[in-house]
Amino acid sequence: MNEFNLPRFKGGIAFKTTLTLEELGDIISNKIFAGAKFGGKDQHIYEEIPAVFIMLFGWQLILQQGDTDSNKVTNYVLDLFQFSPVPNYDNKIHLNSYMEYIFIEKLKDIPEIEVIGVPVM
Repeated sequence: MNEFNLPRFKGGIAFKTTLTLEELGDIISNKIFAGAKFGGKDQHIYEEIPAVFIMLFGWQLILQQGDTDSNKVTNYVLDLFQFSPVPNYDNKIHLNSYMEYIFIEKLKDIPEIEVIGVPVM
């Protein structure tokens, strides 16, 4: 069997909004992921951090809730991971800038969502 040297992709984007995790997930689902629904909140994939996810063609997209300030504005992070049998090679490709462009463009007509850029990873 031939060995392939495939890249490993990952990325992330951060948001601020007064929307709930589920509301934000529904908007992202409809605007960016062709209606693929986030789910799995009851699976507690990040233990005590509320999170939902989509498994899509070898990718895992995890939307997780962060801190809420006194104005009820909550920080959220969407992480994208390659979730497939591709080995973990050193040649990782970060999609942060690409994701930031796509999310800013697709969510620009939703004033309740502020795309704040790339999360600290």
